[in-house]
Amino acid sequence: MASHAGAAQQLSSELEHLTTSYQRLRAAQARFRDCITAIQKVQSTASATTQLIPLTTSLYVPATRAGSVSKAAGEGGFYVEKSYVEGVRFYEGKVADLEASLKTVEENVKGKTETLRSNFFCQAED
Repeated sequence: MASHAGAAQQLSSELEHLTTSYQRLRAAQARFRDCITAIQKVQSTASATTQLIPLTTSLYVPATRAGSVSKAAGEGGFYVEKSYVEGVRFYEGKVADLEASLKTVEENVKGKTETLRSNFFCQAED
């Protein structure tokens, strides 16, 4: 009986962790989609259009776009120069990678939930 309770507690903890991970992956995926939208918006505006660029959370400066290069955050926080098309592809790849991770986490959540339910029913029968 004690082993059922311990196993149920561990499964519950793992399920909570997986659920939190799933939510974080979804949030990251949404941020990457926002990046795609931002690149497409910047690309669609005329190069002579003045835009406000944030220097800090409360300080913005007017600027005009200097060319057809987009800057995309790469691995490890480095910035990599890419064309608009390459920038969109980069973030679409990130979204696709996260989608694969989300499916894996979702399958794990389903499996842990089923195991937790079956343990609950086994415990109820004891």
